Amino acid sequence: MSQPKTRKSLKCPVFGYACNLPNNVLPTYTDVMRHYQHVRHTLEAQGNLALSVREVSSICSSDTELLWRKASVPIVSHTCVLKLIRTFHDEFRTLMKPYKKRKGEKKKEICGKAEEVRQQM
Repeated sequence: MSQPKTRKSLKCPVFGYACNLPNNVLPTYTDVMRHYQHVRHTLEAQGNLALSVREVSSICSSDTELLWRKASVPIVSHTCVLKLIRTFHDEFRTLMKPYKKRKGEKKKEICGKAEEVRQQM
């Protein structure tokens, strides 16, 4: 029997802890990526282990579009929102590749780069 995941194991070095989208403000890229991680971990906990980026980003984009419509933000199409989330996820993955391979000081250096990327958003 496997142990349930704890908050520490779900923490992302770039975005922090996974959480839902805020309902009272427009989401930032960081909020969307936190929500992406939250949706992915929730679906994995339900037993869907073979998740694709397309499935998770589709759920995240529909949630983001709902908030944008609520705030009367114009949306071109669903595919454009999907493309934004996928592009940002790809940038996140390329940033995380060297982080998972390195230990110690190199991880701190990569965390510094991640903080720079986060500040640019």
